[in-house]
Amino acid sequence: MFFTILLVSSVSAAGVTINHSVPTMQAYVTFPLISKSSASSNATVTLTKKNPDTVTFSARAQKTNGTWGDYQAGTVVTKTNVPYNVPYEYNLSAGTLVQARFRNHNWSMNSNQIEGIFDYR
Repeated sequence: MFFTILLVSSVSAAGVTINHSVPTMQAYVTFPLISKSSASSNATVTLTKKNPDTVTFSARAQKTNGTWGDYQAGTVVTKTNVPYNVPYEYNLSAGTLVQARFRNHNWSMNSNQIEGIFDYR
């Protein structure tokens, strides 16, 4: 059994401040839904603290018919203080609902911590 506690210190129209334990094995942690503040085809994530070697982020968007698109291929974050692009399925307009998630990239039983910013752009 494992436990993960979501600790989001702030949420804005454009992003999420990450202060979160990383789940064991490869379970996903999903961020709250956010309405995009500008048009873009990708989000960015920059971690300032990363205890596991690698963390994978992915994102999806709500379609105009109300259904959700698929999460796109994961972006593997290996370094701190470096912005990584996390793609959307297509170029999204401002006001589109989007959601992101992350997981430990490796099959680790360790419960570690990451901190940083996920910018939905």
